[in-house]
Amino acid sequence: MDLSDPNPAATVTTDSSQAVRLLTTLFDKSDLILFRPIETWTEGGTKRSRVDFRNRCYRRALADTLPDVLNRLLASSRDERTNLFFGVCPRLGDKGRFDLAWQIRTVRCLWADIDDCTVDDAIARCQQKEIPEPTAIVHSGHGVHLYWLLNEPLVINDAGDPPPVETEWSLLANGRKKPRRFISDGQDRIYLDQRRHLSKISPQAQRIQDILAGIADALGGDHTTDLTRLLRLPGTLNRKDERNGNKPTLATLVCCEPSRLYDIDVLGRFAKASKESERQSKVAAMPLPTPRKLSATRADKLADLIAACAIAPAGARSETDFAVCCYAIREGIAADEVWSRAQSVGKFAERGR
Repeated sequence: MDLSDPNPAATVTTDSSQAVRLLTTLFDKSDLILFRPIETWTEGGTKRSRVDFRNRCYRRALADTLPDVLNRLLASSRDERTNLFFGVCPRLGDKGRFDLAWQIRTVRCLWADIDDCTVDDAIARCQQKEIPEPTAIVHSGHGVHLYWLLNEPLVINDAGDPPPVETEWSLLANGRKKPRRFISDGQDRIYLDQRRHLSKISPQAQRIQDILAGIADALGGDHTTDLTRLLRLPGTLNRKDERNGNKPTLATLVCCEPSRLYDIDVLGRFAKASKESERQSKVAAMPLPTPRKLSATRADKLADLIAACAIAPAGARSETDFAVCCYAIREGIAADEVWSRAQSVGKFAERGR
């Protein structure tokens, strides 16, 4: 098989069959695949992007229906100048409600994204680092995507079922709408822009991201290795900066060998702490303030925060309870002291210590 780089200038004919072949290799037919069209361009020296939400969709990995889906996406891509991407990991639901890393529950393959690299160079890097032959290789137009299909899917079962993320829209003074994402516990809305700790992924998921980070490091690849990774569909056009006159180039499926299956341990030896792992380790290692005697000033402030919990309306109680916890940690107020004062209000009263 000829693994030399295709010549993008030779033809720009799109081919949905290439994407179908890759997707039916990487996914089970019961999996839900995210397709996201995105336009990218440069404006005033700044990189810009726009998601074509009208044509974003979620579809099953079915060989008999994928061609129609992809042909429709190719048509919209031509009209909207969008690049066509897919989520490498299956989604649990549609409408953008399960597209965060901590919501991923199945990983069927590992991958690497290498920019400014030829196919021959990518293969040579794998051989040099004793990384096995990829199941599939895609020439993205400006780089190379490598995929290793696992012999058994990695099921993330140490985090329970993830809640869906909903979106509310607020109208700004300039007439534009601003999205705000939240999850609900049945009564209150917990806004993700204020509760960043909710995006912490489980230990099993973190291990997978560490393996992806190690593979990227070994191959000189892109270190954006979170489980919600989007990669370009082969057989589609790389339309980076087309609105500024850049000529589209063709992304091509160079090889796809479904028989190349790998045990996670074969690639797991490359695991390296990802940036997220390093951040969490640093946070865990930070010493908490030494418990101090509750002064009158701190007692008054704590009382004010607890009073806010008592009167908070449905939909705002989680944030007020969280504010009490944050203040107590920051000021070194002992847990027993906080509990003795807060146990009868808010969700403290409902859910216990």
